[in-house]
Amino acid sequence: MRDTAYAKELARALSDLEERFERTNEELQKTHEELAPYKCSDCGAPLVSSHQQDFPEHHCIVTFDTFACGHQTSDGFTERPCPKSPNFPRLEDYEFSYKEDTGQGWLCYAKPNTTAARSVHLPVGHGRTQEDAERYVRDAYERLRGGS
Repeated sequence: MRDTAYAKELARALSDLEERFERTNEELQKTHEELAPYKCSDCGAPLVSSHQQDFPEHHCIVTFDTFACGHQTSDGFTERPCPKSPNFPRLEDYEFSYKEDTGQGWLCYAKPNTTAARSVHLPVGHGRTQEDAERYVRDAYERLRGGS
């Protein structure tokens, strides 16, 4: 009889623990949902700035969010994709052109050829040679992409 009472007590304790675990799991899920707007949806990087701008001529206020990874949104719509997003442009989405900078070397311009590329600006490359100027742009792209 003692074993039966002990087994019932253990069963009740186990049932109580299972209920607590389920409640804790539900609370954790709710917390994840509440924190979602404060993290990049692609990589989980934290929100680093958020501000609103009034556009009275359009009768609206727009919220601009920027995440640590570089992902930027306006009212939830992507303005600049996360480097981990499949929508982040490839380097092939840019066309390079060069111009000799008299006495200063070369300049390399990365012209965006796709909608994705237009959302991520690459700087003008400067270098003693065309190759150096292009390398500057390629290195900038890799930094934006999350490389070294």
